[in-house]
Amino acid sequence: MKKTTESVKLEQGKLESMKTSAVTARLKGDDLKKLEIETVAQTTKITELEQQQTRDEAAVIEYKDKVTQLKNKRKEIKFEVEVKVLEAKEAE
Repeated sequence: MKKTTESVKLEQGKLESMKTSAVTARLKGDDLKKLEIETVAQTTKITELEQQQTRDEAAVIEYKDKVTQLKNKRKEIKFEVEVKVLEAKEAE
């Protein structure tokens, strides 16, 4: 996930660089259209990376929730066993 975050920042930096270059160079005609296409492609790439990052974050949240559920279930089972052991001792 850290790699995805770094990739997003890197690609955003590239996009900003492209925009700055376009303004500085005052491009016209075909050069401007080419840069616009590259900008759209870069924006799409950033969006895809952000979507992947969101999916990764959701997976981590689900994983942590599952771990919490399993820990709680283990505590419940442990408690039930302790109760049965105590009941067995009392029955003796």
